[in-house]
Amino acid sequence: MDYFNQNHTLRKVKYLPQDFKMDDMEKVFGFPYVPYGPHFTDSHGFFYLKNSQSEGAVDIQGYDYLFGSMLPYGERSTDSTGSSGSTIDAKYDYQSSVVRVYSHGLLLYKKDLNPFVRELFDKHQPSEEEKSIPPEEMTLVEENEQVKVKFIFVHIMGQEDMTTGDVKLERAEFYLLIKMK
Repeated sequence: MDYFNQNHTLRKVKYLPQDFKMDDMEKVFGFPYVPYGPHFTDSHGFFYLKNSQSEGAVDIQGYDYLFGSMLPYGERSTDSTGSSGSTIDAKYDYQSSVVRVYSHGLLLYKKDLNPFVRELFDKHQPSEEEKSIPPEEMTLVEENEQVKVKFIFVHIMGQEDMTTGDVKLERAEFYLLIKMK
């Protein structure tokens, strides 16, 4: 129930009453709802964005490394040794939505993904129903003196605080391509 409430909509659960809310758990099931992990209150609206071409091959031409963020929880960290012997490490902190890229322990790149998600949110005004976005809009390319990075987002899930208008990324699945300079 929590999964559908957070990631989709309770209307998709066929066996629930039409107007079911999580507060109705005890009345309908005989036991109270106890939230697990991050959850949304009435003042928070869930949204879900999906890359309209999320399946198929990922074009990595022009990049040296490919990382994925597809682990469910916690900080994602991956080490890779390239053909030149250089070691690169990409870390994604799910709590802060910050990605960091290191080489031999030195920070090369840092990105807070929340502003990118805010731009998508403002442009598409998503809701709890799945919204397909063209792949070029679900892609973020940046570079600095050390690296060029390309994020290809598959899914973006988050919440909007209805009282303040703040938008928070809750979960993102993406590929991170890195080109060393």
